[in-house]
Amino acid sequence: MLKRLFLRARTLVGSAREAFLAEQVDLDETQRRELRRLLEHWDDITQSKSSKPLRISGYKVGRKLGEGGMGEVYEAEQLEPIRRKVALKLLKDGLASREILARFESERQALARMSHRNVAHVFGAGATESGRPYFSMELVQGEAITQYCDRHRLTVKERLELFCQVCEGVLHAHQKGVIHRDIKPSNVLVTSEGGKAVPKIIDFGVAKAIAQPLTELTVMTQFGQWIGTPPYMSPEQAEMGGLDLDTRTDVYSLGVLLYEILVGVRPFDSESLRDASLDEIRRCIREEEPTRPSTRVRNLGNDARGAAQNRRIDPKDWIDHLRDDLDWIVLKTMEKDRTRRYASPGELAADIRRHLTHQPVLASPPSVAYSFKKFVTRNRLAVVTGSIAIAAIALGFLMTGLALRQARIEANRSNQVASFMQELFDDLNPYVYRSGTETDKRLRLAVERMEKDLAGQDLVRGRLMYRLGIAYRHRDRFDEAERLLDGAREIFAEELGTQHPELIGVNTELGWMYFEAGRYPTARDRLARALQLVKRDGDELSSAEAESDLAFIEWALGDYQRATERLARARSTLESRLDAQYALGRNLFLQGVVHNATGEYRQARKVLERSMELRRATLEPNHVRVGWTLRTLARTQLLQGDYSLALDNGRRALEIMETSFGPEHSDVAYAAQTLGVVHLRMGDLATAEQYLQRALAIREKALGPYHVEVGLTLLHLGELELQRSESAKACELLERAVAINRAGRPPHHPQTARSMNFLSRARLVHGEIADALAIQLEALEIIDVNGQLAGAMRADHLAQLGALYLERGDLEHARPLVEQALSMRRAELGDDHHLVRESLEMLRRVDASRATAVPERPRVSSYQGRVDPPDA
Repeated sequence: MLKRLFLRARTLVGSAREAFLAEQVDLDETQRRELRRLLEHWDDITQSKSSKPLRISGYKVGRKLGEGGMGEVYEAEQLEPIRRKVALKLLKDGLASREILARFESERQALARMSHRNVAHVFGAGATESGRPYFSMELVQGEAITQYCDRHRLTVKERLELFCQVCEGVLHAHQKGVIHRDIKPSNVLVTSEGGKAVPKIIDFGVAKAIAQPLTELTVMTQFGQWIGTPPYMSPEQAEMGGLDLDTRTDVYSLGVLLYEILVGVRPFDSESLRDASLDEIRRCIREEEPTRPSTRVRNLGNDARGAAQNRRIDPKDWIDHLRDDLDWIVLKTMEKDRTRRYASPGELAADIRRHLTHQPVLASPPSVAYSFKKFVTRNRLAVVTGSIAIAAIALGFLMTGLALRQARIEANRSNQVASFMQELFDDLNPYVYRSGTETDKRLRLAVERMEKDLAGQDLVRGRLMYRLGIAYRHRDRFDEAERLLDGAREIFAEELGTQHPELIGVNTELGWMYFEAGRYPTARDRLARALQLVKRDGDELSSAEAESDLAFIEWALGDYQRATERLARARSTLESRLDAQYALGRNLFLQGVVHNATGEYRQARKVLERSMELRRATLEPNHVRVGWTLRTLARTQLLQGDYSLALDNGRRALEIMETSFGPEHSDVAYAAQTLGVVHLRMGDLATAEQYLQRALAIREKALGPYHVEVGLTLLHLGELELQRSESAKACELLERAVAINRAGRPPHHPQTARSMNFLSRARLVHGEIADALAIQLEALEIIDVNGQLAGAMRADHLAQLGALYLERGDLEHARPLVEQALSMRRAELGDDHHLVRESLEMLRRVDASRATAVPERPRVSSYQGRVDPPDA
C-alpha cells in the first residue's frame, strides 16, 4: 500500500502533496513517517539529478533560484543577441506529459502576450539538448510583497498604493485574455526601479485563457485536479471542476493577498488548513466567512504591537484605520458569491483610491438579512434545534444581558458610543441609498447620541457628522445634510489643518449636496476646493475624477464649453490607466449629459453607450449609477425619435431608482419625467400626464416649488397642454417655468432660453404673435451671448422663429431660418425624424405662400442665424 501511495504522492509537489498526505486517514503514525521518509529521499534524488550543470545555447546558466510545481528557475546571463541577466524556467525532468507540456507552454504564451511594468516580461523560448523546454524571462530580483511591506515598515496607505499596482498588472493580464489563478505573495515580487518600489507578477504556470485556447494542446483543468494554492483559492476554484472560472477568481485571490498585506495574517487559520483533509479545506474555502480585518487585528493579542510597528501605527489607530471602508472593500473582494465581488481588479483598485482620497467607496457591508440567510443555509439543522433551546432560556439571558449592558455603559461611556456607532453603520452604509421610516429613526437617534455623548471629542464627532451628512444628503434632507457636512468641514479644518486630505471628501460631498439642492455657484466653490486639495495630494486618478465632478457643475451653470474641455482633459488621463474603468464610465456619462444639452445627440448616444458598457462591467446590474445612465440614454434615444428603446430603458431606469431610493426620492422623478415625455411624443397624453404629475409632486415635495428641476417638469406639462390645444393652460405653466429658470440659473443660461422657446410656441398658438416674437428674439439673444448651442437644439429656436415670421407673412426672413433649421436637423437626426418632416412641411408652406405685405422686417445674418430685434 505504501508503495502505491508513494507512487501517487511523488508526482505532486508543495501544498498539493501535503493535502494528499493529509487525506490518508487510514495510515497509522509509523506508516505516515515511513511515507514521508520515502518522499524526502525521492526529493534528494531529484535534486541531485538537477544539480548537474545546465548548458543552453546562448545562455550562461548560474545558480538555481527556486522551483515550482512543474518548473525550475535559474539565474542566467543571455549572451546574444543582447547581453543581460535573465531568469530561465525549465520544465522538470520526468514531467513531459501532454497536460504538463500544455501548461508549461500556456505560461510561456501567457507571458508573451503581456507588456506591463507590473508583469514579468518574457524574452524567448527554446529547448535544452535533452529536449527540456524552457523560456527566458525578466530576472526579478525582489522579495514577496508581504515580506517587502514588513521589512520596509510600509504604512497602511503605502501598502494600499503598492497593492493598486498589483491590481493594474492583473487587470492587464485579464485584458490580454489570461486569468492567473495562483495569486499569492511569492508570485508578487517587489523590486526597485528608479528608487521606487515596483511589484512584479510572476509564475503564470496555472494561467487559463479567458477567450480561447492558449495552445494547440488545449490547456484544460481536469476534473478533480488541484490547481492553485489553497489559502488563496476562490470558492469556485476549490470546486476543482475548473469549468466555470472567470476573472473574478483572481479578484478573490487579490482579496486574500490584500487581507494579508493589511493584517499580517491570512483570513483563514493556516495551521487548520495545513492539518485539514482535502474535503475540509474545500469546505472552508467555500463556506467559512472571513473575519473582518479590523476584528482580526483586535484579536491578534500580543502579536498586534509588533505588527503595528511594522506599519508605523498605534494598534488602536490600526483598528480604526481598517474599520468600515477597508473592512468593506476586503470582504466585497472575498465574497463567496462572485456576482457580489468587484467585477475586475481595476474596480477594486479604483475603490481603494477612493478610500485613500476620503471619497465614498462602492463597497458596502452585507445586510443583516443577507448574512442571516447565509448562516441559516450553512447551519439549517443547528438553527432549528438551537432555536428551540434558545427560546427556553431567552428571558433569563435577556434580563442578565440588559443589566450587564447598563453596567458597561456606565463604566465606559465613550467606548460604548463608538460601539453603538459601529453597530449603526454595520448594515447602514451612508453611501448606500435606503428609504423607510426605520432608517429615519436610526439616523435621528445617531445624531442625538453624537451630540449628547461626543461633545468633547471633536475629531470623532466630525467624522460621524460627515457620515451622517452623507446619509441625509442621499435622502434629500439638504438642510440637515448641510448642517452636518459643513460642521464636519469646520472641525477637520480646525483639528487637522486646512490642507488635510480628509477635507477632500467633505468638500466633495458638500459640492454634490449643493448641486442637488440647486445651489450651483456654491457647489462649484466646494468642488473646486476639493480639486485643489486632490491635486496638492498628487493623486492623478483622483484628480481626474474631481475634475469630472467640477465639469458637471459647470454644465449645470450653463458653461458647456468649459465643461467639455474639462471632461476631455480628465478623460485623457483616465483612458491611459488600466485601473480607471469606473471613473472613465462616469466621465463618459457626464459628457453624454453635456452633448444632450447642446443638441449633439449622435455624440451623446455614442459616449453613453460606451459608458453603459463600462458601468455594467464595473457595477452590479441594479446599481443606481446604471439606472442614471439608462435614464440619460433613454433621453437621448427620445430626442433622436427612437421611442421604443427610450421606453424600454426609461422603464428599467425607473425600476432601479424606485428599488434603490423608494417611490418619493427626487432621483425617481428624473426617470418618471423621461417616461412621461416619451409617452407625450408618442401621443399617449393620459399616460404622459400621470408620469409628469408624479415627477412634479416628488420634486415639489423634495426640492421645493422653486427648484430648477421643478421648472423643467412644468415645461413638459406645458408642452402636454399645447398638444391638447389648451394654450391658456400651457402659457400659465410655461410662464412659471421661465420665471423659475430666470431666478434659479445664471443669466444667459441655455435652459432659460429653452423654456422661453416653448413659451413662444404657446403664445403663438394662443394668437399672441407679437409677444411670441419678442420672447423668441430674447431667447435667440441668450443663445448667441452664450454661444454654445449647436445642432438640433439650436435648430429648435431657429425653426420657431421661422414659424413666427411665416405667420406674420415675412417670407424673406422666414425661409433662411427654416432652411438652416432643416439642415441642422437633417445632419443630427436623419431624414426620418419627425422634426425634419416638420421643417420640410414648414418650408413647403413658405414656398406656397403668396403674402407680400411685411410690416417691420428684422435684419437677419445668414452666417449664424442671429436675429436682431427691430429698431425702436
